[in-house]
Amino acid sequence: MAQAALAGLEGFVSELNDEYIDVEAWAVFHVWLDGRPKKNAPYFSAFRAWQLFHWLPAPGTVPLPIDETCKTIAEAYLKLQSANLEKSHVEIIKKAVLHSPDIYELCAFDGDQVTAIGLISRQKITIFQPGLSRAGKSGDYLMAHAIPAADGCHILLGASNVICRTAKPLVQIFCSLAEKVDNSKPGAFEMIQSDFFNLFYDLVKHIPSKTKSI
Repeated sequence: MAQAALAGLEGFVSELNDEYIDVEAWAVFHVWLDGRPKKNAPYFSAFRAWQLFHWLPAPGTVPLPIDETCKTIAEAYLKLQSANLEKSHVEIIKKAVLHSPDIYELCAFDGDQVTAIGLISRQKITIFQPGLSRAGKSGDYLMAHAIPAADGCHILLGASNVICRTAKPLVQIFCSLAEKVDNSKPGAFEMIQSDFFNLFYDLVKHIPSKTKSI
């Protein structure tokens, strides 16, 4: 259901056929490389989720009703299309806007469920994600956009490939940034977004070349 909601939003953006949406969002996320997002990059899924639910394009720069009350692509999508969407899809998209990306430390595996701790939120969650147990091990990391599901688990709307535990020194730097943020307030990720994206280039070097996609 969540993937269907995401696919509908991605299809809507694709139909806009506006190069600015990709180029400018990529320039913010991928501050160390010009051009357009590379779909084979091991963090493309994480980028796409951030772009759709948390990138803040300036009003008038994209063919969408962006303003102070409708700041993201996802919110503009709901403003224009919610009457035509399934109620469950609307709810998923609203949740995704409210829940920011995080770096998760993977702690324990139980079948398709993984216990993880968000390094920004400092919350322990259970992620239901088939394949994650085969891609990572306890102590590895994941940049992901996780939202709560009805059964108490969280599901992923976008995630990088697993980041090896060898990245721990870099992750500790990230944790020192995150500790300065009041994570009880909405938008904690956005408060340290620029610092994080500057660090992310070094972080993704710890994604093994033969890592499995999630």
